[in-house]
Amino acid sequence: VPSRSFRREQACERARTLEHRSESRKMPMNSSCSSTLRNLAAQMVTHGKVETTLSRAKDLRIIAEKLITLGKKATLQARQQSRAILGSEYLTQKLFSDLALRYQSKSGGYTRVLVTRLRKGDSATLAMVQYL
Repeated sequence: VPSRSFRREQACERARTLEHRSESRKMPMNSSCSSTLRNLAAQMVTHGKVETTLSRAKDLRIIAEKLITLGKKATLQARQQSRAILGSEYLTQKLFSDLALRYQSKSGGYTRVLVTRLRKGDSATLAMVQYL
């Protein structure tokens, strides 16, 4: 059985070898996860709020903030980029006309993540992401 000091040294060594900012990405970014986040972003533009798991909510917040920033730019390229994420011209129009005008004077912090409850089936932490 390894001693306590040996285990502590091993833990410190593992901590030193970890990548910087490895905790920033909560979900692996493969095609299914990115399409899930795009669908959640579209629901967020439509309804203004979405309830999902905490890790998805933290990743969704990044995409939702980026969409508002694109909406505030109001260029053709920004419109095409937001259309690629949202997948609908109606949602793109809503983003550029309603949401971008609402946050025109604000320079960031457009969303809020609130932990709501534990899901009954698997006790996953659910959170609500909403536009302020």
